[in-house]
Amino acid sequence: MFSLTLFIPTLTLTVALSLPLLVLPVLKERQQQHGLRHGDYQRYHGYCSRRLRRLRETLRMPQGDRRHFKKKDVTVVEIDSEKGDSRYLEIPLTLTER
Repeated sequence: MFSLTLFIPTLTLTVALSLPLLVLPVLKERQQQHGLRHGDYQRYHGYCSRRLRRLRETLRMPQGDRRHFKKKDVTVVEIDSEKGDSRYLEIPLTLTER
């Protein structure tokens, strides 16, 4: 169990979550397998972008349609809902790594 703190310009939320996500082992494994072992930051950036797209597709959180961009951030509602999944936590994690 860990807590998640979201900083919104006018609001700060801290939520206790029981979703499992081991951050450091996941990041190190991804970095080693996708380019950072050789210092290839462009390859890793491409991997993170593709990973974000796949995560958003599987979680049905599109950023808009083909022509119009509508930014969607992960909120506490998605994380704390009945269908709460640890993949929702991977989206901000992958965004920071990209």
